[in-house]
Amino acid sequence: MEQNKQVAQDFLYAVGQGDVASVEKVLAPDFAWRVAAATPASHHPLPEVQDREQFLAGVGRMRDVWGDGLVYRIQSVLAEGERVVIEAFGEGSTLGLDFRNRYAFFLELRDGLLTGGREYLDFAYLQAFQARMAERMPSSG
Repeated sequence: MEQNKQVAQDFLYAVGQGDVASVEKVLAPDFAWRVAAATPASHHPLPEVQDREQFLAGVGRMRDVWGDGLVYRIQSVLAEGERVVIEAFGEGSTLGLDFRNRYAFFLELRDGLLTGGREYLDFAYLQAFQARMAERMPSSG
């Protein structure tokens, strides 16, 4: 279980840093990522389910938004068998705005590789932050 906890924590660090190569190494071929939102999918920017390739593409875009990366400040880690649960704050800055959202990650592993995960976050906070970002972005036109 300790090894699974470490794999999960290393995975989150690599995701936040946009380190596609490190993330790719720990994903099983059948990996699937789910974003569990209380808001209907039409009201938030993330697809509800991502396959391995879609997830890796999203990781590759992390540095486009978060120049210095997004750091997950882990509050707690629980593991039982091949399941790991992490409670964390995601922290970063972009366009001069500080970001700090709450997350819970439910990760599943098999033979040391991640087969899937569910991400829970505060979408109201995310939407408000995105509105503030939009105000600071140069208009195209």
